[in-house]
Amino acid sequence: MQQNRNNVVGWSTLTVLFFVLTLPAILTGRGGTIMAYDLTSFHWIEIQRIAKTFPAFEMADSFSATAPGFHWSLAGVEHFTQCTFTQLRVVGSTFALLAFLICWQVTQYWVGPLRGVLCIAPLMLSNYLLGSAIWMTTDTPGFALGALALAMSFCCTCGLRPSLMGGLFTAAAVGVRQTSLWCAGPGVIALFRHWRSSDRRDPAMLAMQIGMWIVPPLAVLAHLIHEWGGLVPPRFQQFHSSTVNLIAPAVTLALLGLWGCVLLPCLLASLSKRQRSVALVAGLLACAFACCVPTTQHIVIRPDSQVEGTPSQGRMPEFDADPKNIATTGVGRWGGPIWTIASRSPSMKDISWGVVGFAGLGGAVIAGLSMRAASRRNSQAAWVVCTMLAAMTAAQMANSQNFERYFDPWVLLGLGWLAAAGTQDDRGESQESKWCIAGLVLMAIIQFGISVAQIYIPAFTGPPLNL
Repeated sequence: MQQNRNNVVGWSTLTVLFFVLTLPAILTGRGGTIMAYDLTSFHWIEIQRIAKTFPAFEMADSFSATAPGFHWSLAGVEHFTQCTFTQLRVVGSTFALLAFLICWQVTQYWVGPLRGVLCIAPLMLSNYLLGSAIWMTTDTPGFALGALALAMSFCCTCGLRPSLMGGLFTAAAVGVRQTSLWCAGPGVIALFRHWRSSDRRDPAMLAMQIGMWIVPPLAVLAHLIHEWGGLVPPRFQQFHSSTVNLIAPAVTLALLGLWGCVLLPCLLASLSKRQRSVALVAGLLACAFACCVPTTQHIVIRPDSQVEGTPSQGRMPEFDADPKNIATTGVGRWGGPIWTIASRSPSMKDISWGVVGFAGLGGAVIAGLSMRAASRRNSQAAWVVCTMLAAMTAAQMANSQNFERYFDPWVLLGLGWLAAAGTQDDRGESQESKWCIAGLVLMAIIQFGISVAQIYIPAFTGPPLNL
């Protein structure tokens, strides 16, 4: 009964907080951000196109580079309710609320309701998720459905139902963002680990559970590839699928270091000498890898021919003045704090030493947090999070563009979940627990500061949305 009461209070509090953070910015009707540009140039146009013939629509090409699930859902809402554009934005924003509730629900299992909020506060205040919620892009629905699938990874050993639900949630995530197939990875690894440690190994049951996880999303992805002739609609294939992206692992590691460095005092206080040595080796290996791939800033935008026939009229106006920024191939490395660091830190032969340094920190942080969680008998959480980050990174290697918004929410979720899993059974009285909470609060303050500068100021002072 007490747990149910805590859930209701937590859900209600997070819901109120969410609408305080998003509703005023939605009601202004203003833009001035890259998310607002994506909304007016791609997503809103695609929603309107589908709404005209709902529920049937032409999939062969699209005004959006992502799968049509989110657009189709909102087109249905518009078709049946005749709601206004602003009302539709409010409806679309609820996917972000769903994401926050799911992530909190998992986190509070380890540390309780209040500290659970603190552990996901950096994620809740992230400019990428808040911006996506305010300007109705596909980042938050893809993240919410992926988080639902990941949550099933923690209970997939309880029978067939969690595996089936995980497969269906992953399929829904693929229907919103086709790269979300990776969300099945943590569940499959969790199933295999449970099978290996079980006294009664049933290969047929294992095969059935794995099939439930991977067949539904594979079927959705196969249909999309058949319709498009590739991983993205034809008009976006040159921009997003022009090359295999070997830089993605360095981006994930650098973001783990950039945001996770505030947890280093906690790790130094909690890890043994041997564990600190292992974390150091992991950091050095991460540095070595980051030295092998180009990590300086490199802007690649869509040429006019790539969006021919769309109402977006081609290139982003802020880059039109510099023809050097226009290319048909190459790996895009721009947007967000990590590429700002790359553009301003010393570099040599297309390698940014700032990114290399943060990648090294990231390797040490993820190794240290995983060992800390395992020491609290939460090795399952460590495996799920590490598999999540590895699978997400592998999926991004199929995308030529290294936009930070593709990586950042999953990194913040991984840091929050591992911090919580490593604090379980600790009432907050130990020094390491205090350092952990202090680090998470600092991380949340930094995230909110970025959101104020990049989301809220444009939302209240930027130009009106041009529909």
